[in-house]
Amino acid sequence: MKRVISLFLATIFISVLFSSCSLPVEEISNITKLEFAFDMSPMTMEAGKTKTGYIRVKATGDFAENDIKFVSSDPTVATFSYDKTVNNLVYYEINALRSGETTVYAQTLDGNIKTTELSVQVKGYIYDIVSYEDISVARAKRMRLRVTAKEEYINSMDDATITDMMKYITTQYASSHKVNAVFAFLYYEGDDTSGGFTVASCTYAPYGKVEKAVDVKAGDYSTFDFDITVNSMDKRDLYR
Repeated sequence: MKRVISLFLATIFISVLFSSCSLPVEEISNITKLEFAFDMSPMTMEAGKTKTGYIRVKATGDFAENDIKFVSSDPTVATFSYDKTVNNLVYYEINALRSGETTVYAQTLDGNIKTTELSVQVKGYIYDIVSYEDISVARAKRMRLRVTAKEEYINSMDDATITDMMKYITTQYASSHKVNAVFAFLYYEGDDTSGGFTVASCTYAPYGKVEKAVDVKAGDYSTFDFDITVNSMDKRDLYR
């Protein structure tokens, strides 16, 4: 009986020993401090632009790029990523994508050490105007813009964001041209842009109505409003 108990206890001891050996060992970071080299918050950027900078790293030993995590609270507005390491300086890139605000920061993988948070405000969107069409009538200067953007870029946006993008495109044009109405058609990059719009359309005119364009003086935008249509994802494929 004693021998059976001894064997039983030995089995338990060996099981505990092996299970303790298999437990994951938490890695301890050598990093003791992370700080932006310059206080740039809030930072304002134009969509499509990139800014670089570096973070000073204090550590008790060696560290690798994988020891640091780069975080953007909204990567659809701007991304925050590693670039390179030079001694104790870790360089980064901020890529602005579309209008909005995001917060970026760097931290150790365990989250115990963290930089201050940097506020990034982005203005504008990334797109190309592939054609300008003068569709004026006798008493109204009217322009149609055919616009393209990358499919992945557009599909990362919800309808409200695409609506804001269309407003931005038309008002940007109107701000530097005296017109009675502006129209914009949005397509995926690579689409046939000679026909109707693929993604969205926008009319920027008095009260949002093209027929009212003849009632105002070119460049007087005091009564201008928007009439915007955004196609659903399934309809976009139909019009390609």
